Amino acid sequence: MTIHMVIEPLCGPWSSLIVLVKKKDGWYRFCVGYQKLNHYTKKDAQPLPKIEETLETLSVAT
Repeated sequence: MTIHMVIEPLCGPWSSLIVLVKKKDGWYRFCVGYQKLNHYTKKDAQPLPKIEETLETLSVAT
């Protein structure tokens, strides 16, 4: 991919690991490892509401 200039090497703080994983059928899956980036991601302190409660609220709305 670097030969065809699809991607280029990068060693920055926001870069992520790229790996090609061989599948059972012989093709390759392009995977990105975001573990390093996840370290800098701000965690959401408020969880998402339960879908059942949301649907109940919407069902009685006019």
